[in-house]
Amino acid sequence: MDHVDALKEYVQYIVGVEDPIDKIEMKRLDKLGFDVRVARGSDSGVLRIPFEQPVLERKAVKEAIVALSKKVATIKAEKEK
Repeated sequence: MDHVDALKEYVQYIVGVEDPIDKIEMKRLDKLGFDVRVARGSDSGVLRIPFEQPVLERKAVKEAIVALSKKVATIKAEKEK
């Protein structure tokens, strides 16, 4: 899965936006999560993807993003039951 697909899944399964996304881009990252700019047709805005817990060290960012991916996989598996 590429970066764009992962961002779309975070928005769908963590934030809860079900509408098709035309364009998505990570904008800002901090210790609590990151912002993504989402465009759907002529509508666009910024959404927040929160980390499970604050990230206090730079190397922990990757672990936090992996945790989000695992959370998405769990949610997807539950919905498929």
